[in-house]
Amino acid sequence: MSLSKKFVGICGAYVLVYFDASLVSVALPSIQRGLETSHTTLSWIVNSYLLMLSVFVIFGGRLGDILGLKKIYLIGVSIFGLSVFGATLAPNASFLITCRVFEGIGAALMMPVSQALIYHLYPHEKRGIMLGLYGGAGVLFLTLGPFLGGLLTEFVSWRMIFLLNGLCSLFFFWMIIKNIPEVIVQKHRARIDIFGQITLMGMIVPLVFYFMTGIEYPSLLLITLISLFFFLRREKKNKQPLINLKMFKSLTFSGTSILFFIIQLTWIATIFFSLFFQNALHFSPFIAGILLLPSSIASIFLNPIAGKLSQKWGCKPLVVLGMFLLFLAMGFLSLFAFKENYFYLLPSLLVYSVACSFFFPPNMRLAMHSVTQRQQGVAAGVGLAARQIGGSLGYAVISLVYFYFIPNLVMSFSMAMLIICIFTFIGLIIALTMLDEKVVSKTPQD
Repeated sequence: MSLSKKFVGICGAYVLVYFDASLVSVALPSIQRGLETSHTTLSWIVNSYLLMLSVFVIFGGRLGDILGLKKIYLIGVSIFGLSVFGATLAPNASFLITCRVFEGIGAALMMPVSQALIYHLYPHEKRGIMLGLYGGAGVLFLTLGPFLGGLLTEFVSWRMIFLLNGLCSLFFFWMIIKNIPEVIVQKHRARIDIFGQITLMGMIVPLVFYFMTGIEYPSLLLITLISLFFFLRREKKNKQPLINLKMFKSLTFSGTSILFFIIQLTWIATIFFSLFFQNALHFSPFIAGILLLPSSIASIFLNPIAGKLSQKWGCKPLVVLGMFLLFLAMGFLSLFAFKENYFYLLPSLLVYSVACSFFFPPNMRLAMHSVTQRQQGVAAGVGLAARQIGGSLGYAVISLVYFYFIPNLVMSFSMAMLIICIFTFIGLIIALTMLDEKVVSKTPQD
């Protein structure tokens, strides 16, 4: 079995999800004009995908542990691929949002099992490097996305961005079938916690709707709190819970989960970069795509290096450095937005790219080594859920701020970056106080 082909198959989920996100972000103004949608509907085109991904990603990790990582991976790629092909033909915004919902479900099945495969198919001493390469592969397509998305949107059609991702789905489906072996983590008497999944949805969905509807329905918060109560009560008593709450007794695991929430909230900023460049600075989709390259290009080269450095210097110092750089980047973006000049923003975009490179591989490694090997599929799902919940809630809150200040787009963008800056400062404190480097030196046991 070819090692390189196996790794390409494993990277498929990360590549598809982040390629999709970066392609769509630069096309949003064109989609809004083409389908004649409101700002609220445009927000749902983004957040319907993020919401489903956040709701089902832990479930996807659990299904992978029980039914087989490869099997669930293939199902996820199939759902994702069919959905993006459907989005290519969307006659209206409602149809596109429906396709995005299924895209999110497919992504939720793919993402946790692809990460878990790294831990099951590669030895302990190679995982840091492989995680760095895994992240680098995703970032490569995250970097290419705005350029290709802008190119296709401006010179062909925004529909072509979905067609391109559909073709990529077919490629990775074939690579998974041919090169990845099946891995079943829990072979005996394992069950799926349906009640836990329902109450988890009851927690997240109403909360996102609360912000997406302009905080007009406080009753949605009550539904979230009631669902939280029943979720915690059920998970404590369940012998095979959706989320093993005992994992959160580890300060390191809790800390990495919170940091994943915050880092995804900062990633949401890239969506608003595209909107700001096109709507406020009046760049075309193609030029805006090119101008977005500095926000991720450094990660192509630094992600693999960060994986190696995490094994040499330790994970915690790199996570702390990453959060500190993010804090600086968001702060300066908020400040220099008022210059209405791209070149004032460029240094912060580059720092943002470097910061993400230093953060992701070591934080992921800390999270996975703070739980047992049997829990790693669910742990990957928890980390991904934390990120996607951060993305979905973050987008809901920030879009509320961003669109509230329209027509003053500059003030809107500055306020959005300031909110993210505050969260990165909280993340820096958490990285300093909650992470323990010692967990990495311990090989996870069953």
